[in-house]
Amino acid sequence: APRSTERLRELFRLIHTLKGNLGYVDLNQLMPLPQAMEDVLDALRSGRLTFDSLLGDILLLCLDHLRALVDQALGGADAPLSAAQLDALCQALHALAMAPAGQQTEVRRELLLHMDPSTRLQAPEAAEPSQTEALLVRHGIAIHPDLQFFCALT
Repeated sequence: APRSTERLRELFRLIHTLKGNLGYVDLNQLMPLPQAMEDVLDALRSGRLTFDSLLGDILLLCLDHLRALVDQALGGADAPLSAAQLDALCQALHALAMAPAGQQTEVRRELLLHMDPSTRLQAPEAAEPSQTEALLVRHGIAIHPDLQFFCALT
């Protein structure tokens, strides 16, 4: 339910609580990652970002990285992120949260490829106008969603 304001609020609260808990157990060095995730979730809540599968993958990978960093801090195996990589990831998430609408897809694609180089993304398809849209444009008729709906019915 990517458009559910209640789910977004709940997810934001969970990440905020996780960030606070890191502070309680003196893992302050890990707090920038959930803070950067909060920035992205806040941009979603305010409508500056829209949810898509790329953003979902980015957020899930962030949680995976955070889990690995916590495990490492508690004496487990080394996390795949160095301190410099963690800082770069946090900066990239901040940049995503502030990206203009026209650049968001490219920023997401680059961030996802950086986080998981094994990801194989399909090239974005160039949006070609339909025959109906081309006809409307040729006759100077404004393309309106209602008109597109009725044209699709025909």
